[in-house]
Amino acid sequence: KFNNEDNNLVLSLEICSEDDRDYQQMFEHEKHELVGENPTYYNLAELMYRVGDYDRSEKYFNEYLKMPIGAIDTIQGYTGLSKVYGQKHNEELRKQFINKSNEIIKNQYAAIKDSNDLNELDKLLNDTLLNEEESSDIHMMKALVNVQNKRNDFAILNYQKVLSIQKRQLPEDHPDIARTLFVLSHSYVSLKQFEQAEKFMQEALQIRRKSLSGNHRDLALTYSSLGSLYKIIMKNELALEYFLKAREIHLASSIPEALDLWIIETSINQLQDIGCTIPSSTLN
Repeated sequence: KFNNEDNNLVLSLEICSEDDRDYQQMFEHEKHELVGENPTYYNLAELMYRVGDYDRSEKYFNEYLKMPIGAIDTIQGYTGLSKVYGQKHNEELRKQFINKSNEIIKNQYAAIKDSNDLNELDKLLNDTLLNEEESSDIHMMKALVNVQNKRNDFAILNYQKVLSIQKRQLPEDHPDIARTLFVLSHSYVSLKQFEQAEKFMQEALQIRRKSLSGNHRDLALTYSSLGSLYKIIMKNELALEYFLKAREIHLASSIPEALDLWIIETSINQLQDIGCTIPSSTLN
């Protein structure tokens, strides 16, 4: 409990019987490492998490979040709760607290303009948060903020981290992996690294062809993005072929996206105006 007079926590920790020597030894080791002589609700929550007492961990993380703490500490508390709920198989609450921490991270990055300050925030998050639990959501949020700040080189590092996590956690043809490959390729386009952009966009296309319906908008966007890429690098015949396939997919949907279709039609007309011929058949 909290001692208001001395402004500190008074703790009584008893988690196992004296007969359970192995467990007691582990508990004492973790207690010494995490809590020491200056206990906080956060340290206690982490201690309980490590020894598998998820109910008490949840309790202490919630107590920690009630205290007057800063943004990074709040991120730690929310992320702590998300991993507790992950262990308790409560996916709804796990995502809820990951989203809360993501929102604070997004605001923190958006408020910083100086590159040195951004690097300091990166280091702080890596030291206090990201090493505790690998979350593709957090790295994706960082990538999106870096893209908004025109820091595509940093965004690529974030996307690559997302991919490494997703490939460990998801089936190889999962749509989320395709989505990450797709946005990663666009960052490479922004940096004019077109060979890498083509590689990752083609990987995204192969997954989407397997995992999405034949008239899905994301599939059409992948074909049209490849068309735009081939147009940039002057592979015009190939560009036309991909744009035609994108148009075919859009028209096959019940309600095609008007803006997407207009962009594709415009690109097709531009390519035809410079002498590109329509192939006898579009891509399969």
